[in-house]
Amino acid sequence: VGLPEIMDRLLQQHAIQPMIVVMPNSFNRFGGSFYANSALSGGWEDFIVRDLISYIDAHYRTQPQAGSRGIAGHSMGGYGALRIGMDHPEVFSAAYGMSPCCSYWDEQQDRPGVVKAQRAKTLNEIFQAGMGPQVDLALAAAFSPDLANPPFGVDWPFDAKGQPVPAVVVRWKSNLLDEITAHYAAGQPRLHALGFDVGRFDENSDIVTGARKLDHEMTRLGIPHTYS
Repeated sequence: VGLPEIMDRLLQQHAIQPMIVVMPNSFNRFGGSFYANSALSGGWEDFIVRDLISYIDAHYRTQPQAGSRGIAGHSMGGYGALRIGMDHPEVFSAAYGMSPCCSYWDEQQDRPGVVKAQRAKTLNEIFQAGMGPQVDLALAAAFSPDLANPPFGVDWPFDAKGQPVPAVVVRWKSNLLDEITAHYAAGQPRLHALGFDVGRFDENSDIVTGARKLDHEMTRLGIPHTYS
């Protein structure tokens, strides 16, 4: 059963109000956009917030205001939903992330994949090297693009020996949910609803740890939210 069937059933059962569900394809040649604006991989945050919403409002019978829009996603999409929701509470009134990634900086998690990715000369080599190097390349393309740095046009947060590169680490950290949360806490307006969930036995332990850390950080900052 796919989402259209689930939505139709919920509507027939009067469990939800009528709504338009929009599911953009936000993958790219690096395997994922991470919904960031990047000189290398594209302006994905702007695409969602400006281009996509403008198109939907122009072509469908919408209620074109923030109070009638929400954003949600899973894994990379969960990260994107929380990131874009907190970055743009003037556009969305609700944001929900299911098993969101990229909540906090974890050197131990990213170091092996980054070091391995630097040995590759082509995208195909990185994809063949496994999930870790591929994800780290996608993160680098989104968070630390450097068009003058071949072969991939990115700067890496660790060098070939696994030592942190502080200037690049700062760029990655600024894109993670804990720092985005801090900026959101200091600003206005606020989302009417903000939440996220994670499975206790998610195969990615960093996502479980990250969700718990994000819950603690939002609680510390006094940000109303739900966490399950």
